[in-house]
Amino acid sequence: MSSLGMICMGMIKSAVKWFLIAFVVLIVLGVLFGGSDNQTTMEQTKSTTDTNIDTQPANTATQPAEPKMMSPTEEAEKAFDDTLITEDSVSEKDNTPDQNEIKSTDYDQLQLLYNSINENMGYNEVLAIVNSTNLPYSDVKYSEGRQIKVAFDKKVTPQKYAESGDYVSIHFDENPDNENEYIFSTLEYFNNDAFIKIFQYERGTYWSFRDSYEYKGLYINDFNSDYEFEITYDNGNKNTVNWIPAKTKEEQFEYIFTHLD
Repeated sequence: MSSLGMICMGMIKSAVKWFLIAFVVLIVLGVLFGGSDNQTTMEQTKSTTDTNIDTQPANTATQPAEPKMMSPTEEAEKAFDDTLITEDSVSEKDNTPDQNEIKSTDYDQLQLLYNSINENMGYNEVLAIVNSTNLPYSDVKYSEGRQIKVAFDKKVTPQKYAESGDYVSIHFDENPDNENEYIFSTLEYFNNDAFIKIFQYERGTYWSFRDSYEYKGLYINDFNSDYEFEITYDNGNKNTVNWIPAKTKEEQFEYIFTHLD
């Protein structure tokens, strides 16, 4: 090869070498400057976002959330739950004892006996209840019926010439269709300390009542009361007594308790 050819070949090699070096340098510079720009852009974006968050109104977090819409089933369940709560509350209020209500623990054994007997009971049923109390009693048969008298003290149980004291007395009329059967007539309880008698009249003869079925019910016999109660008989005759009508046995006992010394 001639000297000129060798020179030209050297120049070409040198040019290619520098071209490659320049190309590599450009690639490196592009990567460096391109990454820096991306980082700058990302930082600017983050800064803008932070700025937007900081500049939002302060009450955004405290604004109430929109109410959640309930399905008809959920609304029905909620209404049912509300009803249960209301009924429980009412129920609890109704069960709160009134100040004037007489509790069962306030009754003694004779008073409980008076409460346990009603006009639908026959003689044998009442006698079984009396025997279950283990209290002394007398049971006397008369020409037109029977009478059971129960007391705390045996000396109070005789139906004639008895000592004073609390007692329960149950009167039965003889059944006109069956002489061996007795029908409830009158139930009475006497409290010796208050000197008040309460009674339930159903039928037959009891003091001023003479088969006065229209007057059957509960009464309070307060011997010191000024209350006047007028009884009218079938023949037109009238009689005035101081018996106070009552609606319930609880009312009868409440009257006694409020008149105890």
